[in-house]
Amino acid sequence: MDPTPIVISLLTTIIPKLYTFISGQYNLEETIRQDIRSIKNELDMMLSAIQDYSSLLMTTRSGDGRHHHQLGAGAVQATWIEKVRTLAHQMEDCIDSYIYDQMAPHGSRRQGPARLASEVRELRSRSAELSQLNQQYGAAVLSREYITIGDSGGGSTLSSAAPLSTFSDELVGMEARRRELLELVNGEGQPEQQRKVISIVGFGGLGKTVLANQVYCDTDELNFSPRAWVSAAEKTAGEALMEILQRFEVRVRDVSDVDQLSKRLREHLRNKSASYCEMFNARANRYLIVIDDMRVEQWCNMEPAFPADHGISSRIVVTTSIQSIANACSIPKGYIYKMEKLDAECSKNLFFRSASIEECSPDMERGSESLRKKCDGLPLALICVGQFLRTEGALTGQTCSDICSKLGYYLENKDNNALARMQGLLARSYACLPCHDAKACLLYLGMFPSNYPIRRRRLLMRWLAEGLVRKQPHPRLGDAAVNNFRTFMDRNIVHPVGVSTNDEVKTCQLPGMMLEFILHRSISEGFITLVSDENVMPRYAPRRLAVQLSTAAVKDRLGPRSDLSLVRSLMVSGIASQCVLDFSRYRLLKVLDLEQCDGLTDQHLEGLSNLLLLKYLSLGGEVTMLPKKIETLSFLETLDVRRAKVDVMVFPVEAIVLPKLIHLFGKFKLFGKIEDGDDLNDARSLSVHFNECSEDIMNFSLQGACNLSTLKLQGDLHQIPPFVPSLVALTELSLTSTTLRQELLTSLTELRCLVYLKLVAQNLEGFVIKVGAFQSLQRLCMVVQNPSFLEIQDGALPQLVSLQLMYENLANLPLINIGGIKRLREVVLDSAVNGRSRKNWEDVAKKHANRPRILFIERTRRARSEHSVAQAEKPSTLHRNWLQNGIRNLFVRN
Repeated sequence: MDPTPIVISLLTTIIPKLYTFISGQYNLEETIRQDIRSIKNELDMMLSAIQDYSSLLMTTRSGDGRHHHQLGAGAVQATWIEKVRTLAHQMEDCIDSYIYDQMAPHGSRRQGPARLASEVRELRSRSAELSQLNQQYGAAVLSREYITIGDSGGGSTLSSAAPLSTFSDELVGMEARRRELLELVNGEGQPEQQRKVISIVGFGGLGKTVLANQVYCDTDELNFSPRAWVSAAEKTAGEALMEILQRFEVRVRDVSDVDQLSKRLREHLRNKSASYCEMFNARANRYLIVIDDMRVEQWCNMEPAFPADHGISSRIVVTTSIQSIANACSIPKGYIYKMEKLDAECSKNLFFRSASIEECSPDMERGSESLRKKCDGLPLALICVGQFLRTEGALTGQTCSDICSKLGYYLENKDNNALARMQGLLARSYACLPCHDAKACLLYLGMFPSNYPIRRRRLLMRWLAEGLVRKQPHPRLGDAAVNNFRTFMDRNIVHPVGVSTNDEVKTCQLPGMMLEFILHRSISEGFITLVSDENVMPRYAPRRLAVQLSTAAVKDRLGPRSDLSLVRSLMVSGIASQCVLDFSRYRLLKVLDLEQCDGLTDQHLEGLSNLLLLKYLSLGGEVTMLPKKIETLSFLETLDVRRAKVDVMVFPVEAIVLPKLIHLFGKFKLFGKIEDGDDLNDARSLSVHFNECSEDIMNFSLQGACNLSTLKLQGDLHQIPPFVPSLVALTELSLTSTTLRQELLTSLTELRCLVYLKLVAQNLEGFVIKVGAFQSLQRLCMVVQNPSFLEIQDGALPQLVSLQLMYENLANLPLINIGGIKRLREVVLDSAVNGRSRKNWEDVAKKHANRPRILFIERTRRARSEHSVAQAEKPSTLHRNWLQNGIRNLFVRN
């Protein structure tokens, strides 16, 4: 195990915290400030040393394409890094304990200035000792010579000629995909004959290379000449281009000039086409290039090498596990083919075939079910685990159960040759993350139960509250939490489970094998502590504790003797004893997630007032009201009660005037008195639900600049509130009403920056979208029971990529002119549409230049909104008061 990413992430959050502490509101003695400043400087240097060490361990390549690693990733440096981690934790504990005591009532304070001074002096002595140890032993380790080792990345190592399929004969469930991709490559029925790039994208091990190989071999008879296959893994753009030229037997001397290589390849492809025309007296021939396993965005450098002559439908096929690379290659005029996992039946067949089980016994089928589920339809996982099962000898259901319970361990054990490809793939997916805090955020996902969809917003807020990523002081510096999540989605490490109509991921999940890998690594490195039916509480004091108990018989595994004083994150799923919910034991807790805690009641919340450092609180169970003493949680930023079983939560007014509260979710009723506040100008997101057009809303106006970017209006809408057209920053708008009239819809065209528009209504009057309207709109969603005519003029909606028409009572859906929507990528229709309408829409899509996907989904009845609402007598007063406190997510009902 390599603790380096965790320690780097820890130091990058602790060091700024030390600076804030010594320059903040606390009246510290100068000697204490000096000692902390000295520790901060030492930790700065330690961080730099560990980063240098980490960079030396990064894979580098020599001219022969082999890989080199620094010898010395062993005991000395690992021991020193672990000691640095302990020092950083102790420093964090010291500061958090002091802050807690400063906020606590005078009679309950444990740590005063004298004790703080003593602890800081001791920590300064330890930091100096660690620096000296690094000078003595670290230089000796880092000065050793390089050694050459093989690639353990688990990526494609196929030859750049026609690839050798290592397990294509064993794969099942690929025939339909092969036919679909072959049709795209052939280009039959396409109105525009031109070069197109087809990107095959998905997580490693889904069979992208095998599918591309099958199609490549099948194109022998499709009049492609010339053809070439090149593996782009671990290659620069210049090296990949040179390899293609070598396949065409074109000699090149200078391989360093990418522009010259591109020019040479472009000339060769054009000359080849011209000579074909002369020889056969035919139109210009088309070429086929397959670029396999592109791991870095190289298309911008490679694209000039491939002629885009109109009238010639040449094809370039790219396989990659990174969505942004697929987008760069295939947008706007290519095609992105998203690889999906195998279904349950195909998964079972492939697993038993790989395990050489021809006749499966009922015992084996039942015993292997959990193991197959962990493979999660991933062909490479099913093959590797099936082959590993053979090495265990006895092919029984119990053997499968034993492997399933220890799968994470086997995936980290380097001696298992049968699992080597899967090990390499998972290790590379983790190691190649662009920053160390992203690795810490990924390990944090081990806190959540398996097979449980994780809400995106819940995850991001917990990362921030825990301190795994730093909050940037200015929006232009970006949002590290959002960026890390996008990275996981972009690399297909995390899979979307629920996606909103504006294409934003709402819930996600780690695929089975990645979850096993991450869970084992996070536990073995002490990053999280899991107490479950199989795991007991360790002897050391945990910092992140996940309690997942399903029966009352094991609920006391966290007894009163367990040290919980250093826990920063607590998540309880299932049954929890009173010992677990004794909040007086968690002095330094920052994240408390009890959404899935069975039997949680109002009585359990009495101790919440002790959690003075708490930043994130989510509740479920049988809770009906929050205690008034919640006013002590002055650091609380997120409060979420949406998962409680009660319809309306009773809130003390103190809960919504907490000084740092930013996110407030739930349907609640207030008691207490609230004062008037400021205006809406600081809000980012606003949702208003009302039964009639509220005079407060219809007469509301904004002063000065407004940052509102998301607006949801639900009720009996006769007109748009007058403040809406002034929202220059508005990008997302959702309207829900009994009837949406043409005058109202026409007024929306003034919102020139609108990117997403959702219209939900029983009746929709005639709506004509003219050229020049909605210049920025990318997604249009219409959920209508009784629709009328919708017309989209040619050239309108120039940026639209997704058209969603959920017409509930219209089985025979008339066609809409989509030919003029140049960027269209998908059309989503209600599954109730009849067969004739389906075929008509699919035929129209095939004639579109982009060949947009036609998706049919089953629309369920809309339950109460995920973003529940608040009830109050004077909503406009609540608007102003909450927004004065900086709340970014506000949900109000008149």
